[in-house]
Amino acid sequence: MNIIYIKAGFINEASGGGLEARKIWNALEKTASRHPDCAVTRFSADAETSDIRTLMARTPFKDRLSRALLHSSYVYVNWWLGRLNKVLMAQSPDVVILGNSRLGFMARWLRTHAPDVRLICHYDNVEADYVGAAWGKAKGPVDRLLKHIEGFCVRRDERDAVRYAHDHLVLTQRDQHRLGTLYNQPGGSVQVLPICLNEPAPMQLGYGTGPVQLLFLGSLWYGSNQEAVCWFLDQVWPAIRTRYPDARMTVAGSRPPEGFKKQVTDVPGIRLVPDFDRLEDVLLADTIVVAPIRTGAGMKVKVAESLSLGLPVIASEEALVGYGEAREDPLSETVLFPAETAADYLAALVCLAGRDVDETGSRAKRLFRRYYSWSRSEAMVEALLFPPCEEPSGRGDCVEAGD
Repeated sequence: MNIIYIKAGFINEASGGGLEARKIWNALEKTASRHPDCAVTRFSADAETSDIRTLMARTPFKDRLSRALLHSSYVYVNWWLGRLNKVLMAQSPDVVILGNSRLGFMARWLRTHAPDVRLICHYDNVEADYVGAAWGKAKGPVDRLLKHIEGFCVRRDERDAVRYAHDHLVLTQRDQHRLGTLYNQPGGSVQVLPICLNEPAPMQLGYGTGPVQLLFLGSLWYGSNQEAVCWFLDQVWPAIRTRYPDARMTVAGSRPPEGFKKQVTDVPGIRLVPDFDRLEDVLLADTIVVAPIRTGAGMKVKVAESLSLGLPVIASEEALVGYGEAREDPLSETVLFPAETAADYLAALVCLAGRDVDETGSRAKRLFRRYYSWSRSEAMVEALLFPPCEEPSGRGDCVEAGD
């Protein structure tokens, strides 16, 4: 079986999309290592061969031209010119896995020109919803126009992914429902594969000087994260400082806009750490993660990442979408705290104030390993490509499980 995995950009990029790409690529490599007749190749900006890297490289010109051609990924340019599809078909693929629904134009083309190729689409978000959250409340007529164009292009490509792929891997049941609402029910199989991360190496962390050490961690260029932080500082932080005058909070993440920087750093007790290099620069052993997300799409990586680091999380219902399994587990009672109001956050902090940090950390890590580690994605991707077989009495041939 010859498997091609296609990912716009770099697999190792520091983003939610990069983490999701590594989840799938790691699972493919593990699957290939267990099946001698299986080979995997990636088409990405960090592919093994220079010709593929060149074709998958991103440039501002490709970004602009793809939108002018009414498509949502810069990869479309070389596909439209016939360069990328020519190299892809030269690989004689049996399976093509699309790393994002913005590549739906490939699914449409392959169903016509290579009908025997099995197509799997991995949705790291419902992209139509992601666009709305990423742009936030667009200001001015130009921004509103650009948001409208981006939304149209995304919906066009995502619709083709839903319509033409044979199999679909989604993050949450909500995403599955949204795809059906937006584009009608996807054809073929749909499976929910939540966020799965590689377990981080152990870290030696110090302790804070105050009774409450909070952390918000996320991409600070992202509109939904900016709105969450501003809401928290306005609606919740004053109440926390009244109860815990020495409380401290770190807001850490990439590419915060200048206006947002000023808004955050003007608040007493808040430390902003933009574009940090190491998690140790923003973490303390007694850190409590807050995720007051109000809008968004898909699953929030920050929750699984916090569990992997052994940190308790106080989060909105939006931030906990997709984490139902962990919430139902008794281990979560001192680890995951849903909160929507200032009173909810204060109640959770009171519960956590006298915690055993080591015990809480152990429970968080056990939750992570049970539901959101790479071992889960490895097993699920392998089962999708090589379904479990059984040999019913009197037959020696292989039958797919469930038949």
